[in-house]
Amino acid sequence: MQHMLKKIDNREDLNDIQLPFVTILPENASNISIRTHSEKWDTLRFEVEINNQIIRVKEFFMDWFYPSFPKSLLKTFSLPYSQISVRTIMVNGVTYPVFFGVDYSGAVAASVWIFGTTLEIRSMPNSEQNFTDLIMNILSHIQIGKFPERSDFISRSYYAGKKRKYFWFEEERIGRMSWEVSTNFIEGNFLKKFHNVSTGTFNGIHKIMVFSSEDMNREIWVDLFKIGGSLKNGFYHLDEDNMGILQEHHETDQFRIFSVSNYGPWLLRKVYPGIIATVGVSSGVETGEIETLIKDIEINRDQVITI
Repeated sequence: MQHMLKKIDNREDLNDIQLPFVTILPENASNISIRTHSEKWDTLRFEVEINNQIIRVKEFFMDWFYPSFPKSLLKTFSLPYSQISVRTIMVNGVTYPVFFGVDYSGAVAASVWIFGTTLEIRSMPNSEQNFTDLIMNILSHIQIGKFPERSDFISRSYYAGKKRKYFWFEEERIGRMSWEVSTNFIEGNFLKKFHNVSTGTFNGIHKIMVFSSEDMNREIWVDLFKIGGSLKNGFYHLDEDNMGILQEHHETDQFRIFSVSNYGPWLLRKVYPGIIATVGVSSGVETGEIETLIKDIEINRDQVITI
């Protein structure tokens, strides 16, 4: 399948194009293009010139790892994250962390997740010195564009329920599952806000439930693996050798809690009888809401923690 790159001469033309993510553009975006119907997920790309310096941005919906993790700041796809720093921005009343570091190509870069859209931002050779300030300036002038017609994970995902070629094991974890939109919504003070629930299952061993908010600014993955099941890459090991940027936030009687910043993203881990449960929570969710989420999971344990 050939990559289909299309240059967008007028940003208003994006309103006629259906993409699986919310388009987010600064006021002075230029050289806008999209890639659709290719061997990889759909992307929107553009450049921003600020203070005579050029910044390149790529946007997409990341569907192959827990939501809003800055995967572009990995040294490579098999090595740990680079050293990162964190700033925050507020969009429509929600605080999001912006991560700064070095990407897999060695460039000074940033990563941010807003309304379910991942923005990978890369410096050019003349924009490295003031990169953090430049990016915060750009993000303060973003415009939220068109939303996808559907907000559930399956409709937006490149891999869920589709036969694709896998380049990485993380993509295979999603693509090998059978997916369906759930009709039984979960009650609770926090989970009641999520009306789109997509569920993937594989051979009675592995199950992922993806809770997506209607406005797409929050997402939760409940990832369950049957202990003793024979499946490659059935769950992620959380130990000191591969923790990377995750820090153990604190531990409760129910879950070990890890976070990248005080505003997420988060990983929760608990071993139930026969099941390893990993819960990935997107950026924009604060500590108090994590505690409420844990209570919701425990109250609805028979419905949530089951394969």
